[in-house]
Amino acid sequence: MVLERVLRNLNMNHFLPNATSIPPQNRQNHSVPKDPPSVLIMRRDSIRTFPDGKRVAIYYIKDLDKYIPIAYSDNAWKPELGESYIETIRNNVINESESIMNFNDNTYQYLSLEDSEGVVDLYDQLNENNKNKLLSFMSENVNNLYEVLEFIRENIKHQTGSESTQVVTTTGTYSKTAKLLKDKIKDGGKVLDYGAGLGLGSDAMRDEFNGKVDIHSFEPEPRRWKGSVPVTHTKSSDIHDKYDAVVSHNVLNVLEPELRSHVTKDILSKVKVGGHVVIGTRKWSGDVNLAKNAKPGNEEKSLWISKKGGDVYQKGFDGNELLDHLKSHDPEGNFEFKKLPGISANGIIGHRIK
Repeated sequence: MVLERVLRNLNMNHFLPNATSIPPQNRQNHSVPKDPPSVLIMRRDSIRTFPDGKRVAIYYIKDLDKYIPIAYSDNAWKPELGESYIETIRNNVINESESIMNFNDNTYQYLSLEDSEGVVDLYDQLNENNKNKLLSFMSENVNNLYEVLEFIRENIKHQTGSESTQVVTTTGTYSKTAKLLKDKIKDGGKVLDYGAGLGLGSDAMRDEFNGKVDIHSFEPEPRRWKGSVPVTHTKSSDIHDKYDAVVSHNVLNVLEPELRSHVTKDILSKVKVGGHVVIGTRKWSGDVNLAKNAKPGNEEKSLWISKKGGDVYQKGFDGNELLDHLKSHDPEGNFEFKKLPGISANGIIGHRIK
């Protein structure tokens, strides 16, 4: 299991008994600027409400080009390290910017984009209890943070492909999806990863199913493929099987309306009667709408985001928008769709009934 491997290798007293600390001389130097600005002005960008009722104000500091979360309850404001903080780091990864880590001893440390990606990926692979332990440990002081980063570099980074558009933060989503599907697919069944990116999600599902289910992949642009198994299909027309489950994460949100409609129909057509489809997308509020270097797209809640490799299209789905989109592409009522919380920012599961 990924969690067991992480906890077995993580050199932290908070996680394992008799663990030894990484010698300071082996840690990479993440120097703190000696002369930060004497005055910083923050502008409130948005307010987000989390499932536990906690409210978090997201502030933007123009001079640092950074977003800062401040949680509050009962009219008491305080910095918070928790889901809200990880989501802020996740947003900075999406925007290809650094993050700031604040510690309990009133010091702080910059996190590079690469380190931010690694922290989010590690967080996504842990259960709720160990997520809290990880955040508590990292927030103590900079030395604890260095131990986490050292572990990530040695045990996580080489397995991922953080330089690609399928960032490391997506693998946890695929693991959760596989866990969800375990009791819905018999041994020997088949799952299609539609729009597989680098193949990291396919590998995550393959690990979760432990060889009991065949994982196929479809990726039309496999030039940067990082999966442990070669891509199965590069053309949709070559896919003749019907699958027990089709999984597609963060695909529909990068497509313009006409192509999105075509792909949606194609995804649904690959599911056998009695099978399932799981689709996840990014949301608009608190996610896509926070992107920098962006200009409006040609539909509501969409942006063209300027990246190093060129402009990227993003459409955010809020509320029932993704659910309504899928229903509109199933006029014959072949599927029963419902919302799927806890898998991705906006997730839907569909069961093909006819």
